[in-house]
Amino acid sequence: MPRHLLARDETGFAAARMAGFQYTAVAIFLFLISGFWQLYRSSSERAERNRVKVVPVGAPRGKILDRDGRVIVDNRPSWSVILSRENLKPEHLHEIADGLHLDYDDLKSNVARFLRRSKYEPIIIKQNLSIAELAFVVSHRDAGRN
Repeated sequence: MPRHLLARDETGFAAARMAGFQYTAVAIFLFLISGFWQLYRSSSERAERNRVKVVPVGAPRGKILDRDGRVIVDNRPSWSVILSRENLKPEHLHEIADGLHLDYDDLKSNVARFLRRSKYEPIIIKQNLSIAELAFVVSHRDAGRN
């Protein structure tokens, strides 16, 4: 075979190898970029779940006395139910309404109002709970985490 034909075959072979290498490099690069993108998405989701929430809790006031030392205003303990939207499952609203003696439609509309607000703003479901309602909340507080 003449030398000029061998030189063209070697050049074509080298070009084909270079193109194969380039395609392989691009494929590896795209694979790594997609892996980094998935890692970024999963880490940002975990960061959202681990966010520190600041919920202000008012300090108890002292007794207010008149000038003769009689109590005008006193403190008493009270409990409120606050729902975190992070663990909100709509199928639990019926059970919550039944356990706290609330109207389901009112509870649903209250929750719907809060859906437009910040994700970490707690939803106040009911204030001044009775002892029976407090017992219901305490007995069911970990039920939504499963």
